[in-house]
Amino acid sequence: MMDSPRVGARIKYSGFNGTIRYVGPVENANGTWLGVEWDDPRRGKHDGSKDGRRYFSCRSACAGSFVRANSHVQYGMPFLQALSEKYVEEPHGNDAHEIVVLGSVGNVQVEAVGLDKVRSRLSRLDRLKVVSLDGTLVAFPDTRGKIRETCPNIRDLDLSFTLVSSWASVAHIASELPLLQRLSLNRLRLFSLERDGAFSSAFLNLTEIQLNGTLLSWPEVNGIITQMPALRGLEMGYNHLSSLSTGGGSDPRGPHPTLQTLNLENNELAEWTIIASSICIMPSVETLNVSSNGVKSIQPPVEALSLWCPKLKNLSVSDIPLNSHPQSRSLIIARFPNLVTLDGTLISERERRDSEMLYLTQLAREGIVGMAPNSTPFRWEELCKLHGPPGEEVKPKDDNLSSRLITVYTVFGDVPPVGRAVAQSGDSVPLSILPTMPLRTLRNKLKKTHGKGRGTVQVWIKMRDGTWAELGQGDDSNSLDWLGIENDSHILYRLKTS
Repeated sequence: MMDSPRVGARIKYSGFNGTIRYVGPVENANGTWLGVEWDDPRRGKHDGSKDGRRYFSCRSACAGSFVRANSHVQYGMPFLQALSEKYVEEPHGNDAHEIVVLGSVGNVQVEAVGLDKVRSRLSRLDRLKVVSLDGTLVAFPDTRGKIRETCPNIRDLDLSFTLVSSWASVAHIASELPLLQRLSLNRLRLFSLERDGAFSSAFLNLTEIQLNGTLLSWPEVNGIITQMPALRGLEMGYNHLSSLSTGGGSDPRGPHPTLQTLNLENNELAEWTIIASSICIMPSVETLNVSSNGVKSIQPPVEALSLWCPKLKNLSVSDIPLNSHPQSRSLIIARFPNLVTLDGTLISERERRDSEMLYLTQLAREGIVGMAPNSTPFRWEELCKLHGPPGEEVKPKDDNLSSRLITVYTVFGDVPPVGRAVAQSGDSVPLSILPTMPLRTLRNKLKKTHGKGRGTVQVWIKMRDGTWAELGQGDDSNSLDWLGIENDSHILYRLKTS
């Protein structure tokens, strides 16, 4: 713990984290005061000025306030102290019986034996592989060598919302964890970017890093991740980023040859060209989240992103103009041949087929094909070979009830399925249903189809790999198409009587 406050130190006060920007007297007030810039501006009252005098400056206009330097101010502690306080429980010294209280209201008491042995096994810090110190008072590393000696097997470390304030401290801690692969530094304020000898070798094995809500700039992050050659996942959400420029003449391609996951959600990247020009130098990206950035228009067109990122499998683009068209989801799917999920929802084989056919139909209706010599719309030839060219005159489907029905194949089972094995009674029976009906209605229909017995109807759907997945009662209000039930799906059901 700190003996006395100093400017630049990180503190926690009444659950809020902040940085000391001033230590000393305040006019018309007794005692020593701390001028604090709070991480959450809602905790502040001003920008560092009081009664016409400026004591310090803040990044945000209302992030500053003064607090007394008293015992309520919590200062940082070494890494191993915070680790021990969270993960080590001292033996109670009682080898006989202990009373353990269970239940949310403490109404169950159990007599237990030998809990000190359990505590001893759980307090082996050298066995820890996943460690979360989120919200603790960690501020700086221990004497060099101590962390490696105490907990060398940590692979996943969360230092989010702690009091760590410099990359040098982060690098020192990481350099003593040779197996570290995932590092979370969300909501930190890493003001100091100085580097020492540990920096060059601290992050050699790191594959994922989270920097959400840190307010770091893109050039700062680029400078850091050049030291992470194995990096595959980067999260930079909620950082008020308005630019992805590296801010210099250095080639920005260097840091990103292995990057597969990039999360830029909830920033201020209002220009699509800013996003596109940065993504195009990351050809290995498979998962991209650019939701909620305030993008006003899309230029260059969205298919350019598909060409730049041919491995893209998961895309989140909610709240940007890609979704302004009434059939936008289908048109996006058609432009990304390898996409598996869009805005967090799985793309079924049927949805992809329908989306690609809709895309072909729209191009034919708009008369785009053949307008320019030696030029065809994106994926036109590929999709025409796959689905056949659309007719010259596209006729809308009949919008009656029968045209919207799908056929599923149902089979009654005496016992729940095990893996791919099913003990069925009788042959499968085709059943015509509306894909928009809720699962609850299907349960009732299956019960009537069976015609006998009482009990709850359990339902399973056959997956692509041949296994069976149960649809629980929590899904009863969801529609069948939402649950992935489509034409030619196979359904197993049984009556559970107890």
